[in-house]
Amino acid sequence: MTIGKIEVDGLSGFYVASQSGVLLEGSFLDTIRPGSLRVINQEGFEEIVVLDRADPRHCINELLFKQRPGNRSGRREINEIRFDIGKILGARFAQYLESQPIHKPVIREYKGIAIPQGGIQFTIGFGQTSGIEVDPAGSVRAIYSVSTQMRESAKKLGLSDNFALSPLPNVAGRRIVLIDDQMRSGDKIAHMAEKCFAMGAKEVLAAVGSTGKSSCPYGDSAYHSEDLIDRRLSLSEISRTLGVSAIITLPLEELIQAIGTPERIYCLDCLC
Repeated sequence: MTIGKIEVDGLSGFYVASQSGVLLEGSFLDTIRPGSLRVINQEGFEEIVVLDRADPRHCINELLFKQRPGNRSGRREINEIRFDIGKILGARFAQYLESQPIHKPVIREYKGIAIPQGGIQFTIGFGQTSGIEVDPAGSVRAIYSVSTQMRESAKKLGLSDNFALSPLPNVAGRRIVLIDDQMRSGDKIAHMAEKCFAMGAKEVLAAVGSTGKSSCPYGDSAYHSEDLIDRRLSLSEISRTLGVSAIITLPLEELIQAIGTPERIYCLDCLC
């Protein structure tokens, strides 16, 4: 959170903005630090320290996966970070193909498509290093919003609550790589894999920037613990559960290397 002063049309006052909020006619004054609050009145503002020993770590979910593309994390733009993660993920996928005895004759059959919205920028970087064709717009999310009641009803029927997702009709005869920024429950990947096979895909794999195996009341509150991937399963076991041939992901050290913001100390608890 940031606090600043603004003067517009003869009126002056203070503003408080989340993330890296931008006000063209405002001037930045200070950052509201973890463990403190600000009291604002007509004369100014004062800081009140609530926690003497606040956790200095920054939530990796909030500052990387949940940010708007034009924002910054540390000294880098979110767009740039996501592209770099995609590049390293693509290089890992290229290594995976090298380990497969049939990869050279069928390399043209592989195609990477993004799971919107988180996987779009990852897919662009992925295409630069993976050696396969990619299409960041290879899948769509229905333009209508899906209500919570509809999602809950789908789950009670044993259906995925991601039924608004669908690959475009250009997957027949191809080996499809589903690319996303992170995997929590795996529902989107399982749903998209099923759709791809129904549309004639020869094989479906997944490439994700990170796998979350624990819930968090802050950055990962959208999931219930029972909906998350079982941390006791290996990647090969998760692949079979989700209906894909393989899941390529990044170890935590490679993810942090790709983020490239050493001035930030990230909380990684939800990824461990």
